[in-house]
Amino acid sequence: MKIKKIDNTLFPVDDLNRIVQVKKTGNITEIKTYLRECRQTIQKVNANEYIVIDTGELKTCKHTEKRIENPISLKQSMKKLRDIINTNCTNLRKCKFLTLTYRENMQDVQKLYRDVKNFHKRLRYFLKNIKFEYISVIEPQGRGSFHIHEILIFAKSAVFVPNDKIEQLWGNGFTKTTKINIVNNIGTYLTAYLCDIPIEQADLKDIKSLSDIKEVNTEDVNGKTISKHIIKGGRLKYYPKGMRFYRCSRGIKQPQIIKCPYSVAKDMVKDSVLIYEKTIKISDDINERTLNIINYKQFCNKTKKE
Repeated sequence: MKIKKIDNTLFPVDDLNRIVQVKKTGNITEIKTYLRECRQTIQKVNANEYIVIDTGELKTCKHTEKRIENPISLKQSMKKLRDIINTNCTNLRKCKFLTLTYRENMQDVQKLYRDVKNFHKRLRYFLKNIKFEYISVIEPQGRGSFHIHEILIFAKSAVFVPNDKIEQLWGNGFTKTTKINIVNNIGTYLTAYLCDIPIEQADLKDIKSLSDIKEVNTEDVNGKTISKHIIKGGRLKYYPKGMRFYRCSRGIKQPQIIKCPYSVAKDMVKDSVLIYEKTIKISDDINERTLNIINYKQFCNKTKKE
């Protein structure tokens, strides 16, 4: 199966009765339109086997040693994380962004899970009756070590906790505490940060040509515009197979997904701004017969900053 990005005008969405998928993630609404309705083609049996629904054939799953060897799975995980962040970070007054690092070259994932869990226990005890939810994400470094990015989401305005207190509660190394000032689509910003790697942190053997290096202008979490050179997707090779690279507390909300006529979907976003559109063509590997064309449109309401 081949997936290719094509011009958006090649699949105009003009049938108001066409059934589309609408995904609501906080202030971002995505409308997904298919040339043909997608249906499930396989059924997973266990961790090692699946059934092809049309033929009933039992097949063995192909496992990979590194997550980068299965880029579709990794991209799907990143999209889920993006959607979860956007669903929950709708009022930035309620959010804090933490970076938790290690003094040593930390590569023990199980110890990392325990350290983060203990940090949350100590933080809840320190805050006493002030409740918060969290989205915790592991970021691998070029040298092989890990550190953690966290978004804390409070029920009311984010509580001020001095960074030296956060560092004491963490107890494993340097910490940084900042407000989040990115107004729109914070999930896209943070997941891109987790995929791309600054050139100074990259393994130079991964640079096949100058086209692998991109200069990007972006905002940091304080809203300041910065310019840097990155290798797009260069960090993905450092994610170990089987690692759950993000975890959420129980109170974190999940995206809402519905199917409805395109006319209803259009009405949902009539007061929103189109911020992104992409169309892909899915073709057969052998004869390049078109299997489906899918159009994605993302619309944004204003994220509350004050």
